[in-house]
Amino acid sequence: MIKEFKCKSCGKAFARNEHGHKCEYCSVKCQRAEEGKSARSIFICEYCKKPFRALITKHRRFCSHKCSGSTLIDLTKIWAHIDKIQFNKLNREQNKKVTIRKCKTCGKSFEVWNCQAHRQGYYCSKKCLNSAQFTSIIKDFICEICGKPFTKIIRQSDKSPNKKCCSSKCHNIRMGTLYYTDPAYREKYLVSRSTLLKFSGTKPELKCKQILENIGISFEYQLHIKPTFIVDFCIDKTIIQIDGEYWHGHPDFEPLTLRQLAQKKRDIKQDKYLTTCGYQVFRIWANELSEDRIKSILSP
Repeated sequence: MIKEFKCKSCGKAFARNEHGHKCEYCSVKCQRAEEGKSARSIFICEYCKKPFRALITKHRRFCSHKCSGSTLIDLTKIWAHIDKIQFNKLNREQNKKVTIRKCKTCGKSFEVWNCQAHRQGYYCSKKCLNSAQFTSIIKDFICEICGKPFTKIIRQSDKSPNKKCCSSKCHNIRMGTLYYTDPAYREKYLVSRSTLLKFSGTKPELKCKQILENIGISFEYQLHIKPTFIVDFCIDKTIIQIDGEYWHGHPDFEPLTLRQLAQKKRDIKQDKYLTTCGYQVFRIWANELSEDRIKSILSP
């Protein structure tokens, strides 16, 4: 609703929409003049030292955005310089420490600054370093798998000078036999693999993990069950395995490949072992995963 009002400052009549409050001034200029806020004074810029005019209510330190920005740049430079000085002091104190080491080539003991330990840590001079890198010895070995003799060039800087296998094929066979014969090696391998899988789960596994967290059920993810199995989710004595359609041989992918058939045999063998250990195993295809399916499995 439009009404006429009279300005308190200039006395002019003006029309405004009445929004539940009384209009007293026709403009912001009149309002400031009436309230005493339009008075201006002279300030001096802190950066360029030039005088400038501004409203009294605003205490202005700089005459423009350029001056205020340049002061911030100068302050950051000063702070960076102070930090650099402090950092250099700490580095000097740490780099003054010396460790005594023994040269791998000539056997002499020598001192190494901590700042140079990463590049000159094991050799007393460049001459010894170069001789260690470029001098090589031809040694004869016997393969542990096939029993054939073979020769290898061994450098002084090699970390593993004792070669045990003649080829990558024999090396893979050796690691496989270690996995099945050495329980300590198998335990170490499975623990490292389970920790790796915890941080690199598939999309269906992460979806199931999110569903269980939303329901509020405590579970163990990628649990290593001795001797040789890693399960996706373990809830007390209930195990949930999320199987991919292709890799685990879904009926839609028939006829199955040799790799898929081998995987199905491994899954059956794993389920038999876990049931004998007292676990209840449920396998869910990745395309059938849902919150209702998980609740139906966990419901008593």
